[in-house]
Amino acid sequence: YVPVVFESSLRGVLRKVSEWLVKASLNSLDDEIDRAFAKWHIEPEERPITHLYSESLRGMKLCLDHFKQIAEELEKRKLRERVLPSEVPDIGGYEPLAALLCPICRLWGGPGLRGKIIIADVLLEGRPIYARTHVGIDRRSGVRAEGVLYTAEYVYSRTFIANLIVENLEPRSPEALILASTLEWAAILGVEIGGFKSRGAGRLILDSKRTTVRYVNYEQLAGEELLRALAKPEEYGKEMKLEDFIRFLRC
Repeated sequence: YVPVVFESSLRGVLRKVSEWLVKASLNSLDDEIDRAFAKWHIEPEERPITHLYSESLRGMKLCLDHFKQIAEELEKRKLRERVLPSEVPDIGGYEPLAALLCPICRLWGGPGLRGKIIIADVLLEGRPIYARTHVGIDRRSGVRAEGVLYTAEYVYSRTFIANLIVENLEPRSPEALILASTLEWAAILGVEIGGFKSRGAGRLILDSKRTTVRYVNYEQLAGEELLRALAKPEEYGKEMKLEDFIRFLRC
């Protein structure tokens, strides 16, 4: 069989880095609503993403005040029923609205909201696979757990290529600034995926010298050229180095 690095593994660690960076630099977000919902954004282990976990009454009012303005515009266009539910029974029902106001969710996706980043699974064809047997550890006592013996499979790979597609990202927007900082983190400090991270397994560094970006502005294309660019975006647009792309996101 062929070992696979699932897109969910890459997405999970990059998303977590984005969350760390945003929460550590809330003041870098100019918009009050972006700051508020980024602050209230939490991703509990084994539970759905949520917002408004503190100061919920103020949060709901902020959410509703903002969406009231949007709803008035949508009412004119006869589109309100597609975006806003007629009745929201509890705080949890506001999560699809909160996700639209949260820059982390707008970039990576949230309740009822698709993110701007698509990541492909990575096939590690031809990489050596080896097994190692481990004993279980009793976390309370810190010694070997009785009756716990297991074998883990490892894949050793010096490099692999991951493909990311970023859609509809405006330079200098909160999402663009978050992505730029996340890519810098991955290139300088790296990320860790898979199991046994505490033992140093799964550490990845984004190679900034070998990473290339293809930027396509579809608004400047039309007709058959637009269709070809949609089908094969890698053949169109401007090629950038990673550092140039990060600078472009922040410009």
